Amino acid sequence: MKNKSMLIGTAIFIENDLNLEDKKRQEEINRWIKLKKGEGWQVKQGTIGQEWREKQIIGKSTGEEINIEINKKKKIIFWNIAGIWNKDKEVWKFVKKGDFISLSETWLEDKDWKKVENKLPTEFYWRAIPAKREAKKGRARDENVIIGGDFNIRIGKEGSLVGSANNEFEMDRRSSKDSIVNNGSKNLTDFCNKRNWSILNGNFVGDEEGNYTFIGARGSTVIDYIIVNEKVRGKVCRFTVDIESSQIIQL
Repeated sequence: MKNKSMLIGTAIFIENDLNLEDKKRQEEINRWIKLKKGEGWQVKQGTIGQEWREKQIIGKSTGEEINIEINKKKKIIFWNIAGIWNKDKEVWKFVKKGDFISLSETWLEDKDWKKVENKLPTEFYWRAIPAKREAKKGRARDENVIIGGDFNIRIGKEGSLVGSANNEFEMDRRSSKDSIVNNGSKNLTDFCNKRNWSILNGNFVGDEEGNYTFIGARGSTVIDYIIVNEKVRGKVCRFTVDIESSQIIQL
């Protein structure tokens, strides 16, 4: 709901900002609260976080804590980290905001992986994919495909959402603050079009203007992209670009 954030810190709660399934869950929570109050519990209900929309119910008489998840959303962070060895604690605080994290350009060799793994947040399961010289052909089929990183290609406003006649995706032109098209752009867009894949930059809520992904002394560009297949595209509800760090998908 628009401007809902203005109500933070007030005593106002907008219950109607829920879909049908969420309303049913909310009713279950309310019934549970009523039951526990009837048993003499002191029950507190509140919202934890904005992304997960969790409801926490605390029975103060016993200290029991129960979390009921509603409309659970996933956040994926892609970060062209440009080296992993020199990153401080603030970096890992940011990384923990995601549910799935992809760190590229780590300059990490296979033999050093264990040293780095011991320093990574233990709340996550980590897997390293070292760079290999040999090229391998083929692509994943009928799976969730998400490709992200620095392509070093400027495609301007090319690469619109691709969709078949039986889905809801429109063929509108992408938005982008970088209108330059350089060598390699056609190869990238043709690669996506042939597979019915979509470039999220400038195509989704959160990045309506196609924000710059790189700002340097010689100018600003869009050279980092997130590409998804049709199966993933229907699950994406938000895509944002943080020029200081990363690109984030919320599913």
